[in-house]
Amino acid sequence: MNLPQAIRQARQLCQTQRWRLPLWLQGEFSFVREALHSAIVDYCQDDSPQLGGQQNPRFPRILCIGDVEPFNLPWPVQSIKGPARTAVLGHEAEVLLINTFSPVDWELVAAASGTLKAGGLWLLISPALDSWLAAPNAAAKRLLTFPQQPAASPFAKLLAPQFQQALQWRHDGVFGEIRQTPQQITTETAAKLASDTGTELAEGQPATPYASNEQASAVAAIIHVVTGHRRRPLVLTAHRGRGKSAALGIAAAQLALSGRERIVICAPHPDAAIVAQQQFALLAPDKQLAFIPVDRLLSERPELDLLLIDEAAGVPIPHLEQLTAHYSRIVFASTEHGYEGTGRGFTVRFQQYLNKNCPGWKKLHLSQPIRYAANDPLEQLIFSAFLLDCDTEQLWQTVADVAAQPALTVECMRVAIPDLIAEPRLLRQVFALLSLAHYQTSLRDLWALCDDTSLQLTLIQSSGVVLGVALIGIEGELDCTLSQQIAKGERRVQGHLLAQSLAFHLQAPELASKKLARIQRIVVHPLVQRRGLGETLLEHLTLDLITQQIQILGTSFGASIELATFWQRSGFSPIRLSHKLEQASNAPSVLMVKPLQDSLQACASGLTDDFRRQLYWQTLPGQFRNKAQQKLSPEILRLWVDAPKQQLSAHQRMVLCHSIRQYKVEPVLTLLQMWLNLHFASIDHPLIEPMIALLWQGQPIAEFESILRHYSGAELEVLFR
Repeated sequence: MNLPQAIRQARQLCQTQRWRLPLWLQGEFSFVREALHSAIVDYCQDDSPQLGGQQNPRFPRILCIGDVEPFNLPWPVQSIKGPARTAVLGHEAEVLLINTFSPVDWELVAAASGTLKAGGLWLLISPALDSWLAAPNAAAKRLLTFPQQPAASPFAKLLAPQFQQALQWRHDGVFGEIRQTPQQITTETAAKLASDTGTELAEGQPATPYASNEQASAVAAIIHVVTGHRRRPLVLTAHRGRGKSAALGIAAAQLALSGRERIVICAPHPDAAIVAQQQFALLAPDKQLAFIPVDRLLSERPELDLLLIDEAAGVPIPHLEQLTAHYSRIVFASTEHGYEGTGRGFTVRFQQYLNKNCPGWKKLHLSQPIRYAANDPLEQLIFSAFLLDCDTEQLWQTVADVAAQPALTVECMRVAIPDLIAEPRLLRQVFALLSLAHYQTSLRDLWALCDDTSLQLTLIQSSGVVLGVALIGIEGELDCTLSQQIAKGERRVQGHLLAQSLAFHLQAPELASKKLARIQRIVVHPLVQRRGLGETLLEHLTLDLITQQIQILGTSFGASIELATFWQRSGFSPIRLSHKLEQASNAPSVLMVKPLQDSLQACASGLTDDFRRQLYWQTLPGQFRNKAQQKLSPEILRLWVDAPKQQLSAHQRMVLCHSIRQYKVEPVLTLLQMWLNLHFASIDHPLIEPMIALLWQGQPIAEFESILRHYSGAELEVLFR
């Protein structure tokens, strides 16, 4: 089978412009197999050298997602599989095959597309469109709530119109075209680029081959963090494939060669630092760019000339704040791209902290791709297909216009997922908002939103603009046998976090058989927060779930006093606290529930009462090896704890007052605890929370005694009498 001239011309255009060619081969398997052979043979022969008048085809580097065996390719092919974050590390390809005749991991497809070099071929292989859309994708099973099985995929229906940006080769011809206007890239010397940024490169350092003008500017800006004023951190943001990680390694090598060797890199995962470390090793092979995990940095606090944090948006904000407070020369690099890497959440939350505490901080954004040229057709296809082009800035401006209104007229509605898929503009608004509600959002979340039929969306809008979103998972209705197995720890099923927590952790398997709902994410746009929209959205959602015969509504989040107060004000009560800290908030996660049927009120109250009594003992110093509960703020403990109460005698009160008036706490710790247990919920005084920190959380006595000294003896006697 000969390659059609239209495809050959498109490939030549892409090679000339340093683009990648997306090509979609559709049809019966026999046709697709022959078309695939033709496409790769043509790719090999066009680029091969001529020796003695004979073509000498070379072997391109081919990666494949899905089963490659049925195609019987005469070239070496490497299958890639596993978690998308790590499966493509270190890979670079000239041909990428995506075989949808077999199960396909779409998260891996998006990640692997970044491995394709300029001039490369991206080959999507599928049955005819109608057959492909009707076929189940077995790879979706890992994200479907039990007992769902893969079926015809709504996510594929979302992808199909976007994939038509590719050239399509079917048995009846070639459809589509590649015709973007290229963006010319100029090349300047590294020294001039450094000078343009106001930074001189270190004397005697070797010339460095930068991959782009922007990367050279980034390197100069990183070096300036070390050579310039203290406490002026740099935030380096970029889309994928723009060379920000490499810039960290290049700058670190240049600094190390000039004598600044105390440089460390950290990241949410060691894999995220590999690119920077590889670049460093190329330029400074006799030195080392050490990776130190965030927790070790916070505990050991080594002396450093520079701290580099790659994929900073994946590090808990409290940890970033602690590192910023300790280290005066620090660079934060982060993906700021649609929803990947939580770029917008990082911008909104952490950069507000920098504005307040490091007013001289700088930001640099890289937009120029490295591995291929600007306006690359494949990148545009991947961005639009997987909503990586969610324009959060445009959403921000749209919401700002609505927020300027003195009074908002809003409406709430449940939106069917198929209807949402049919409205790409609305879907982009919704997903951009959902991304703000969680520290880390991935393509898997979008895929699950489309294919998991247990999920529901409720929106709050004004003038057609989405201001808030709630994502709900319908759970429970597990049969008695399964619930008992879960309670005994003999089984776990996918999804059903609320149902399984009730059955296993709280030993209430009978509740797992009820019809439950869990709020997975709820968000109101920051520009319209504190205007009652969250409460309005939640009220509408609750009424809607009651009509669906939901019996218990639950939510789980990193415990903070603001969130705890919001949920309790909305009728939710805590029933379980995790023993691990949530990565985003650096606080334990709490599970709260709200019974939606009167018959379950007593049961829910009983679970809450047990939780409050147990929490008192769990937070006491020395009770448990795991200290997650002690990360709770005194305000939350005051809100939730039910402490045992014992009245003090008149003599005990006199002894307590006498000792406290002299600012001596240790002799009367037991009496002080008895007094606190009696009065912490009823007396509103600034000393209550420091006492909670001392007596329930083990804070040093000296800290509490220093606080006591702010009060006169007479004031203390009035309080403790």
